[in-house]
Amino acid sequence: SGLASTPQVASQTSRPGGGRRCSATTRCAPTCTGLHRKQELRLLTAYRKPTARSKRRELMSRAGVVHGWDASVFVRAESQHGAPERKPMLVLELRGELSEPVKKVGSFKVRVFAEAQPAVGASEIPSVGSVLSMEGSLDAVVQLADREFQLVAAMATAGRLTLVHLCFQEPRYGSALIASCSFDTREPDEQ
Repeated sequence: SGLASTPQVASQTSRPGGGRRCSATTRCAPTCTGLHRKQELRLLTAYRKPTARSKRRELMSRAGVVHGWDASVFVRAESQHGAPERKPMLVLELRGELSEPVKKVGSFKVRVFAEAQPAVGASEIPSVGSVLSMEGSLDAVVQLADREFQLVAAMATAGRLTLVHLCFQEPRYGSALIASCSFDTREPDEQ
């Protein structure tokens, strides 16, 4: 039989709202708006595998027994909006051993800063400080309000500061955010 196959032309059906859609999947009519193609793309993208996203880091908690501490006072002058201002910075550095190692690191060094109105970090999780490094020891910074800092300094000078509790993200590339931090005078075996 000498009939050549001809491409199928889609029949058009009316839709509410005046648009037309194609009812065939092989070849569209010249007046087709291509709505079926958009629907096919939506179906294809709906079943696409999710892209690789960074996993939410789990929070971990560690207690650290304080073995030593140092205090520092820094004072600097700066000019904001033309008015010179004196800015003090009080720092208390606490050192000791963790109750359980974090990525094979068993010691810690926590620097506590005094700030009139400490800010709450809000990048990945709300945070009061951060882990800066995991090289040799867990090196962290925590910002406290002036009255909180005075209490921690008083506990340290009286020789009663024994424990630091940290709740932080699992460190990635040596850094993490600290969700909470507490300072205690109780002995580790009293917990």
